[in-house]
Amino acid sequence: MGILCMIGLGNTITIDEDVSKFVKALKESEKYDNTLIIFTSDQGFAWGQHGFKLKVVAYDDNIKAPLIISYPKKIAVNKVNNSHISGADITPTLFDIAAIKTLWRMDGPSLTPLLDKPEQDWQHSVLMTYTIF
Repeated sequence: MGILCMIGLGNTITIDEDVSKFVKALKESEKYDNTLIIFTSDQGFAWGQHGFKLKVVAYDDNIKAPLIISYPKKIAVNKVNNSHISGADITPTLFDIAAIKTLWRMDGPSLTPLLDKPEQDWQHSVLMTYTIF
Protein backbone atom coordinates (compact mmCIF):
# COMPACT_ATOMS: atom_id res chain seq x y z
CA MET A 1 0.00 0.00 0.00
CA GLY A 2 1.41 3.38 -0.98
CA ILE A 3 2.20 6.02 1.61
CA LEU A 4 -0.58 8.33 0.33
CA CYS A 5 -3.14 5.52 0.70
CA MET A 6 -1.92 4.83 4.23
CA ILE A 7 -2.15 8.53 5.15
CA GLY A 8 -5.65 8.71 3.64
CA LEU A 9 -6.77 5.64 5.59
CA GLY A 10 -5.39 7.12 8.81
CA ASN A 11 -7.23 10.38 8.17
CA THR A 12 -10.47 8.49 7.52
CA ILE A 13 -10.17 6.61 10.80
CA THR A 14 -9.50 9.87 12.68
CA ILE A 15 -12.53 11.56 11.10
CA ASP A 16 -14.72 8.56 11.91
CA GLU A 17 -13.61 8.61 15.55
CA ASP A 18 -14.17 12.36 15.88
CA VAL A 19 -17.63 12.26 14.27
CA SER A 20 -18.53 9.46 16.69
CA LYS A 21 -17.42 11.61 19.66
CA PHE A 22 -19.42 14.55 18.31
CA VAL A 23 -22.60 12.47 17.87
CA LYS A 24 -22.15 10.90 21.31
CA ALA A 25 -21.87 14.37 22.91
CA LEU A 26 -25.02 15.52 21.10
CA LYS A 27 -26.93 12.46 22.30
CA GLU A 28 -25.69 12.85 25.89
CA SER A 29 -26.80 16.50 25.87
CA GLU A 30 -30.17 15.49 24.35
CA LYS A 31 -29.58 17.76 21.34
CA TYR A 32 -29.01 15.08 18.72
CA ASP A 33 -32.60 14.81 17.47
CA ASN A 34 -32.76 18.56 16.84
CA THR A 35 -29.33 18.94 15.21
CA LEU A 36 -28.74 19.02 11.47
CA ILE A 37 -25.47 17.28 10.57
CA ILE A 38 -24.08 17.40 7.06
CA PHE A 39 -20.98 15.39 6.26
CA THR A 40 -19.31 15.62 2.89
CA SER A 41 -15.82 15.76 1.51
CA ASP A 42 -13.83 16.10 -1.63
CA GLN A 43 -13.61 12.95 -3.74
CA GLY A 44 -9.87 12.88 -3.20
CA PHE A 45 -7.15 12.45 -5.74
CA ALA A 46 -7.40 11.23 -9.30
CA TRP A 47 -5.35 8.04 -9.27
CA GLY A 48 -4.97 7.66 -13.02
CA GLN A 49 -8.36 6.10 -13.66
CA HIS A 50 -9.27 6.30 -17.36
CA GLY A 51 -5.74 7.55 -18.09
CA PHE A 52 -6.13 10.90 -16.29
CA LYS A 53 -4.03 12.13 -13.39
CA LEU A 54 -6.17 15.23 -12.86
CA LYS A 55 -9.89 15.52 -12.19
CA VAL A 56 -10.71 16.99 -15.60
CA VAL A 57 -13.29 14.55 -16.98
CA ALA A 58 -16.72 13.77 -15.52
CA TYR A 59 -16.13 10.09 -14.73
CA ASP A 60 -17.62 8.81 -11.45
CA ASP A 61 -14.09 8.33 -10.09
CA ASN A 62 -13.50 12.07 -10.45
CA ILE A 63 -16.82 13.53 -9.37
CA LYS A 64 -18.50 11.27 -6.81
CA ALA A 65 -18.15 12.38 -3.20
CA PRO A 66 -19.89 11.28 -0.02
CA LEU A 67 -22.81 13.23 1.37
CA ILE A 68 -24.48 12.20 4.61
CA ILE A 69 -27.29 14.30 6.05
CA SER A 70 -28.71 13.59 9.49
CA TYR A 71 -31.56 15.42 11.17
CA PRO A 72 -33.53 12.79 13.14
CA LYS A 73 -36.31 15.25 13.99
CA LYS A 74 -37.17 15.79 10.31
CA ILE A 75 -35.33 13.28 8.08
CA ALA A 76 -35.89 9.54 7.79
CA VAL A 77 -33.10 7.52 9.41
CA ASN A 78 -30.94 4.97 7.52
CA LYS A 79 -32.26 5.84 4.06
CA VAL A 80 -29.99 5.92 1.02
CA ASN A 81 -30.54 7.59 -2.32
CA ASN A 82 -28.01 7.35 -5.14
CA SER A 83 -29.25 10.34 -7.13
CA HIS A 84 -26.77 12.78 -8.58
CA ILE A 85 -26.56 16.01 -6.62
CA SER A 86 -23.91 18.69 -6.24
CA GLY A 87 -22.47 21.01 -3.63
CA ALA A 88 -24.60 23.80 -5.12
CA ASP A 89 -27.66 21.96 -3.74
CA ILE A 90 -26.53 22.21 -0.11
CA THR A 91 -27.06 25.96 0.41
CA PRO A 92 -30.67 26.00 -0.83
CA THR A 93 -31.30 22.92 1.33
CA LEU A 94 -30.00 24.70 4.44
CA PHE A 95 -32.17 27.73 3.67
CA ASP A 96 -35.19 25.46 3.17
CA ILE A 97 -34.68 23.48 6.39
CA ALA A 98 -34.17 26.72 8.36
CA ALA A 99 -37.31 28.20 6.74
CA ILE A 100 -35.33 31.16 5.40
CA LYS A 101 -36.54 32.67 2.16
CA THR A 102 -33.78 33.07 -0.41
CA LEU A 103 -33.48 36.57 -1.80
CA TRP A 104 -31.97 35.44 -5.10
CA ARG A 105 -32.05 32.45 -7.43
CA MET A 106 -29.83 29.63 -6.22
CA ASP A 107 -27.78 27.52 -8.64
CA GLY A 108 -29.00 24.21 -7.19
CA PRO A 109 -32.34 22.90 -5.96
CA SER A 110 -33.18 22.27 -2.33
CA LEU A 111 -32.77 18.60 -1.45
CA THR A 112 -35.60 18.66 1.10
CA PRO A 113 -38.08 16.87 -1.23
CA LEU A 114 -35.47 14.13 -1.68
CA LEU A 115 -34.83 14.00 2.07
CA ASP A 116 -38.58 13.72 2.70
CA LYS A 117 -39.00 10.88 0.17
CA PRO A 118 -35.58 9.29 -0.47
CA GLU A 119 -37.09 6.54 -2.62
CA GLN A 120 -38.18 9.01 -5.30
CA ASP A 121 -36.53 9.38 -8.68
CA TRP A 122 -34.60 12.67 -8.53
CA GLN A 123 -34.49 14.29 -11.97
CA HIS A 124 -32.40 17.45 -11.56
CA SER A 125 -29.35 18.69 -13.38
CA VAL A 126 -26.03 18.75 -11.56
CA LEU A 127 -23.79 21.82 -11.56
CA MET A 128 -20.15 20.90 -12.17
CA THR A 129 -17.22 23.28 -12.31
CA TYR A 130 -13.63 22.88 -13.35
CA THR A 131 -11.07 25.22 -11.89
CA ILE A 132 -7.40 25.51 -12.79
CA PHE A 133 -5.21 26.75 -9.97
